[in-house]
Amino acid sequence: MKLDNDKKFGEIHPSAEALQTALTELETEYKETVSDTQIPLRYLTLRESPPSEPEGNTIHLRLTRREDYNPDWDYVAVSYTWAQPEDLEAQFNTPEFKIWINDTDSRPPYCPPSVLHRALQYDAQEAKTGRFWIDQECIDQDDAKDRDEHIAHMHKIYERSKCTTIILSHAISMSRATLLQRCIEAAGSDRLGSIVRKEDQEEGHIDPEVHALFHDVAEDPYFTRAWTYQEQRCSKTSCFLISILPDHSTSLKKTCRQDRRMIFMPNTFAHSLYRWCKSHLFHGDVIGRLNDGSLDHLPMLLTLDLLLVLSKTFRFSEHELVDRRTLTVVTDRASEDIHAIWGMKARDCKYVSDRVTIVANVCGFQNTLRTTELQHNHEASYSTCVLALLLMNKLYDGSISEIMDKTLDDIIDVD
Repeated sequence: MKLDNDKKFGEIHPSAEALQTALTELETEYKETVSDTQIPLRYLTLRESPPSEPEGNTIHLRLTRREDYNPDWDYVAVSYTWAQPEDLEAQFNTPEFKIWINDTDSRPPYCPPSVLHRALQYDAQEAKTGRFWIDQECIDQDDAKDRDEHIAHMHKIYERSKCTTIILSHAISMSRATLLQRCIEAAGSDRLGSIVRKEDQEEGHIDPEVHALFHDVAEDPYFTRAWTYQEQRCSKTSCFLISILPDHSTSLKKTCRQDRRMIFMPNTFAHSLYRWCKSHLFHGDVIGRLNDGSLDHLPMLLTLDLLLVLSKTFRFSEHELVDRRTLTVVTDRASEDIHAIWGMKARDCKYVSDRVTIVANVCGFQNTLRTTELQHNHEASYSTCVLALLLMNKLYDGSISEIMDKTLDDIIDVD
């Protein structure tokens, strides 16, 4: 499949009739209706060390069987990028892991041990479900049928979890971790302004250190991947796990009840910070003073940039999506879907066909396409597939002939 959202439909298809033929073929040959059926899942759970195993720094995990699945079980879904810095394992003093697939057979983990270690710590300290789901471990990657079935239901796996733990790759300094923890605690007690804006600063200004902190977090590779975009957007609730670089000159023990090598940042905190910055940026006569030159532009631009970083990086619930042009809250269903499609533009994805799947999943479309069958079709068009989704789900009712000189972005009007 070709990624062609920057091309006009008239460049992709020679005529409106050809475009209509392609759309009809997609609906006739590849359309499917989403089922709400829950697939049985495997989970990782702690198990005691077998008597035959030598004592040591090894954590034993059991992989549950699909036939033992109980839909009422709570679990933590783990979201992360497969490539993790190797030095994190040494920093966390990461133990060895063994995954037991039955009572007698075990294997080493497929995912980075540092991811397992942090996910286990989060569940033990916060979620307390006793089980977690992680794609590299709980999907049989060698079984195409098992893999395709899970991919088709991936958004539901994250949606139905008690919580998604988002494990970032980059670590922040101890001083920034201390600042972040103070912000999180202040947001919970309505004292965020005392941290974000210094006492001697004017209305609308933020502490440059707060701006730098969130820019640092937003640079994580996690925010560049398409599949993590789906996982973040589809989760009911999520928590970011941010690693802390060693810094013996500063102690986090007095300001953080969590593991001193990690910060747990609830996704709701990003919402709180966004709302605080927005209310203070547009408070009173701030905009008028900015326009007439009586207020310094640079600090205000820091606040505005932080708003854009927050709205771009962190998932907002369906009632808190932010229009990046006007910084207004988007509430109608069609606009939410448009923003979901826009959000995919900057994300990396190995297969273009997966982009179509993720768009359909994130938007919650009832009618979708069997994109795995289009994966190696070099003539298939991403723009045409997304247009087919919009038509099948009644989100576009314009004339086909009118869009030949438009791109997909023109149609969804996100520029």
